[in-house]
Amino acid sequence: MSSKSRVLETGDNQITCPYYTHVCNKKVNRGWALGIDIVKYKSQLDFITSHSAGKVIKVVDYLSGTNGVPDREGMGYGNYVIIQHSNTICTLYAHLEKVYVKEGDTVKAGQRIGFMGNTGSSRGGHLHFEVRQYSVAIKPEISLHDESKYEWLDPTRYIDAALPVSKSYTGYIDNASADNVGGWIWNGIDDTAERITIRIKSGGKPVKEFAGKAGNFRPDLKAAGKGNGYHAFNIKIDTSGIKSGIYEVDAVAPDGTVINGSGDEPVKKIEIKAVSTKAGSEHKLIYVPVYNSESGKSIGKRSGIYYVYSEVVINGRIRMTNKASRVGKPGQVSFWVDVKSL
Repeated sequence: MSSKSRVLETGDNQITCPYYTHVCNKKVNRGWALGIDIVKYKSQLDFITSHSAGKVIKVVDYLSGTNGVPDREGMGYGNYVIIQHSNTICTLYAHLEKVYVKEGDTVKAGQRIGFMGNTGSSRGGHLHFEVRQYSVAIKPEISLHDESKYEWLDPTRYIDAALPVSKSYTGYIDNASADNVGGWIWNGIDDTAERITIRIKSGGKPVKEFAGKAGNFRPDLKAAGKGNGYHAFNIKIDTSGIKSGIYEVDAVAPDGTVINGSGDEPVKKIEIKAVSTKAGSEHKLIYVPVYNSESGKSIGKRSGIYYVYSEVVINGRIRMTNKASRVGKPGQVSFWVDVKSL
């Protein structure tokens, strides 16, 4: 049998010992590990890659050369790597000649982790590949090879398909204002930038939504073991058109998990103040695009204190002047600005 591979770097799978044979061997005490044996089609060695994104939780890499040499744990795996893909799912890659990762590494799907070999209880170079589903959360303190804590899944269905992994998102909104919402989300597995939706809510109902990505780096996330640390977001929001008042803010992860605040502020709230367009009202502009007419192109950006010249709004823009004494006086318009920029 051959098929497209998620564990071989350059070739298709050729299964040399199927799952059923491993099950039969275990029943008659000719083996104990349930998986499949694979070579590169046809009968060739290859580099081994991580089936899916995850974290390396076990490595044995001191054996070399021929078969029949047990590792210090008394296992028959030879050099091997175990990668955790969720709280309860991991994959195992055995009989490796070379190992290119270490315990604690975060790996991407398709990343090279070793080279096929003949170490341990092996008859010829091949990859022994397992998929395990634990009944308890996989943690450093549990015995990874305690069969009472897991069951083997038939890897045949997964060698060219995704694992049965449920991604559970966690995270917090750390700060929120009428301009930006910041925080982090992570599904415990992937290190890619995740899509996130920021919601402004009133009475529990969304008033306005903003899409963004959680892909910014934060050293505290890295230090806390949140993958590569690139799981933070800082989403700019536009509250123009929303009535003044106090609003709740939350974030929605790709799987629908709702992310809120934490600690003393589990529900994040922001205050939206009404923007005054009354003639003479004062506004502090910070690097805001300005225009020479109600429909012209931008003539640059301005920062400073300015005043509404006239409350007439055309094409979403309003006239401004740089002194309160010049409001409404002919020839004293400094520029036009978008009302939403005030």
